[in-house]
Amino acid sequence: MGFPCGKYLIVMLPMWLPLMEAAGDLDKPFATPAAVAEVQQMSAATIDRYLAGARASMQLRGISTTTPSPLLRNSIGLSKAGDEPATIPGVAEADTVAHCGPTFVGEFARTLTMTDLVTGWTENASIRNNASKWIVAAVGDLQQMFPFPLPVCDSDYADLWVMPTPTRIALSGNGSVLPRSV
Repeated sequence: MGFPCGKYLIVMLPMWLPLMEAAGDLDKPFATPAAVAEVQQMSAATIDRYLAGARASMQLRGISTTTPSPLLRNSIGLSKAGDEPATIPGVAEADTVAHCGPTFVGEFARTLTMTDLVTGWTENASIRNNASKWIVAAVGDLQQMFPFPLPVCDSDYADLWVMPTPTRIALSGNGSVLPRSV
């Protein structure tokens, strides 16, 4: 159901109310016949005002698992928006995504995605966490899935640049250049 605005909710109520009643969702103490009748009589603007507080409390807030590294920023090569775009396959962008929902508490899945900028060829790998052990293994696996070599792998993944030197060497072991994008 998501968060439809009042305008859409007014249109959907005649479809939803019978379904909710059949599912037993209108048998709750707050869903009295008087309350249902009141909702059916409300204007779209009134519904939006009534639901504003509830929507605000349920709104997911963006969180990020990327931590900037200001100490290393000047010592790492950058690829900039004005740079010449890639014209031959093999220039890949890599990024990790944490599938954690609205909280970082506990274990959750992560995905490492690599995309070739010229062809759009994309490969994904699930990783346990952002430990260099898993990143190196996933990058190696993903590089084998591409039908062409990847001489350049560009990433905005901040932890990649603060990994121990042996890890960075392992990542670039096939001759890949590892610039940091802006």
